[in-house]
Amino acid sequence: CVQLTHRKTEDFLVSSLSKHDNDRRHLGLAGSADLWVISDDPDHKGYYRIKDKQRGEELFESVQNYKGHYVFLWIPKTVINDGGASWKITGAANGDSIFKNKKFNDCLWSKGKDDWVGAYEGCDHSEYQWRITRVAC
Repeated sequence: CVQLTHRKTEDFLVSSLSKHDNDRRHLGLAGSADLWVISDDPDHKGYYRIKDKQRGEELFESVQNYKGHYVFLWIPKTVINDGGASWKITGAANGDSIFKNKKFNDCLWSKGKDDWVGAYEGCDHSEYQWRITRVAC
């Protein structure tokens, strides 16, 4: 298991209690951490899947777009195998990580605790950087 900490705010990536609809759950940043499981993507070599440990819901970049794509957790019914739930994890200069989506080539982003978690093309500053901390499951 891991915790994902936003570089700019030092807040943790968390799943929300609120759902967007029957298939998707919102994400946010908070002061206390959720546990995440990062595993190799069996469909896309060199990419990873990121799941909320508690619910088993996968992080994915949606086609829904408003000045950037929405990122949700997929409430399991069917498997997302079109690259929307596939993430390449690369290192930033400071040792943090950047999560880049296979389908859209955007990076996981947030401006801060009161803003949303989405995905944009920039990938080039602290709003795109995340610290991965291994913890016991």
